[in-house]
Amino acid sequence: MSLFDECFNTFPDTTGKPADFDDFWNRQLEQLKKIPLETEAHKKISKRMLTENNFSISFQSAGKVKLSGHFMGPKKLIGRPPVVIVFPDYNTMPVAYKGLLNCGFAQFILKLRGHEQFQLLAEAEKSNTKTSRAKAEAEESSPGLFGENLLDPERYYMTQLLLDAYRTVEVLRLRKEINSSQIGIWGIGTGVPMALFVSRFMKRTVCLFLENPSFANLELTQNLSQAAYAKEINNATRMYKKQKSQVKKNLAYCDAIYHANELNIPSAMTVNLSNRLAIPQGGFSIFHLLEGEKEMHLFLEDDPAALLKEQKKIRLTAVRFFEKTLLQKRDSDLSELKDKDEGTLNF
Repeated sequence: MSLFDECFNTFPDTTGKPADFDDFWNRQLEQLKKIPLETEAHKKISKRMLTENNFSISFQSAGKVKLSGHFMGPKKLIGRPPVVIVFPDYNTMPVAYKGLLNCGFAQFILKLRGHEQFQLLAEAEKSNTKTSRAKAEAEESSPGLFGENLLDPERYYMTQLLLDAYRTVEVLRLRKEINSSQIGIWGIGTGVPMALFVSRFMKRTVCLFLENPSFANLELTQNLSQAAYAKEINNATRMYKKQKSQVKKNLAYCDAIYHANELNIPSAMTVNLSNRLAIPQGGFSIFHLLEGEKEMHLFLEDDPAALLKEQKKIRLTAVRFFEKTLLQKRDSDLSELKDKDEGTLNF
């Protein structure tokens, strides 16, 4: 059997869904709604101040933790632009996408809780400090957050991330700079379950772009993944040998497959069949559960040079997808899109 056939034939077993799954999440959301937003915006100095909105937004989320993210978008004389919310992968430096700006989208990139080291790196880059080695070291080191509170599902890190995703959309739908009826979400790695969760519970998402999904079908992928989150969980569970069944149940509350089967919106997914961080079978499991119009883009690259080309292809695919779903553009109108991708930028 080929690698593709093996992945494609991965159908998720959803019998491991906790019996109180919906009650658990309804309780978490009720608690979240009791916490005031306390939103603040801080303008950024930019050479394009007359044509772009560029500012950070901070707000309060689960556990009264103060989160922040960066907003970038075009200023329009008539109408307001659609927005793409980006949920980045765990233990990576969040970036903005020039291709989205060039095609007329606003974007909001959430900074994950517990990732302050990447904020320091971003500030160092702005002051022209050499940070490539520091960035690599930061991404190789592991914050350990996925190994904490494994016996307390309400305080577990992934639980908090899913609630952060919900709070992010709550905040953005109130912003006058965007068309809040045109929200797309770009989830990357562990950002995929965040995208699925908020789309399921808030029902304000128009479309989803899911890049290399992880934290999905944990029963199959957890012990195969070499990602930081998987290593943190595996290292921590050694201390809970007598409570493995409880840990397994607690993780299941956040498993992406249990948030995918009630979604009926356009979606696109990228999966690398050679990926040992985001195990491809997890992505296929989600794909089989998604309803509505959906598409999958497959990659096989595994060497550094090829992976860089893959990243550019993914950016182009994402922007093309959002143009078709949020701007209702036809394929014939997308021919020049390849010239609009200028990579990423820090903020």
